[in-house]
Amino acid sequence: MITYNLAVVLIATLGLVASTSSDVVRLEVRVQTRAGHELAGTLTVPRSARSGPVAVFVSGAGPHTRSYSTTASINNRAFEKIEDALLLRGVGSFRYDEVGTGASGGSYRAYATSLTLSNDLVDALTVLGSRSGFAATEFLLIGHSEGGLVASLASTSSAKVAGLVLLAAPAVPGTIVMRDQWREFAMRNGASYDEMQVEHRDRARSDPWYRFFLTFDPAPAYLRVDRPVLILQGEQDFHVPPWHADSIASLLRHGGNRNVRINMMPDLTHGFISIDPHSFERSVIASISTWASNLLRTRAK
Repeated sequence: MITYNLAVVLIATLGLVASTSSDVVRLEVRVQTRAGHELAGTLTVPRSARSGPVAVFVSGAGPHTRSYSTTASINNRAFEKIEDALLLRGVGSFRYDEVGTGASGGSYRAYATSLTLSNDLVDALTVLGSRSGFAATEFLLIGHSEGGLVASLASTSSAKVAGLVLLAAPAVPGTIVMRDQWREFAMRNGASYDEMQVEHRDRARSDPWYRFFLTFDPAPAYLRVDRPVLILQGEQDFHVPPWHADSIASLLRHGGNRNVRINMMPDLTHGFISIDPHSFERSVIASISTWASNLLRTRAK
């Protein structure tokens, strides 16, 4: 794994701050979105490179910073660990604070839906592909949970998207996702289904993101995705059960996409962990880095 030192260098010509080691450079990048707020993120690239492929990470449901964890309230550094593996294969990365989080402006509560978050992602791709110093030649979009849907929505808006990695992405409207989760919670924890319905109605009245999530059908988005797709799914995931992966693959293929691969991961949960919540499964990291390397090598020929 690459170790970064704490040296910080001000790059006056770009107005960016970079932390460097002998192997990589980290740049703070700002993205002005079409909605008017600014996104802040970290672009990490091989130190000697001036251009090349970049993996862009997309967080799951809820407001998250660039230090995203696939497990609630515990930083398992999932995206950073994938980032390290990709850097060893010459692929840069971009992790960013979502609207209204970290150093990014705007209000998540007032603005965020799967669709508006995909617009932000497209705006970030535009900036990353055209900036001086280091320009992205192509992108891999890596999204967890709702982030997989956001990445799929954004993928056809940029010709530079080489492929997508969908980690436990939902295949159906949120009403079905939540119905299955409530049933599972009730069975596992002895919770009252009626009490959960009261909470659901209160949230639907007060949370714009939730209202959109409940009614939005992701199927048309998957039907339009024509880039290579790697789908990873934990078989012990009860937030987004394994059948979602099969449904997404069917939608992709029905839309004409013939470059779809599914990896079902035995014993793994929605966060792609088995026992230790601080961990992130190494086989997931290996699957992503190997697939990405093979994809980019094929495209380079």
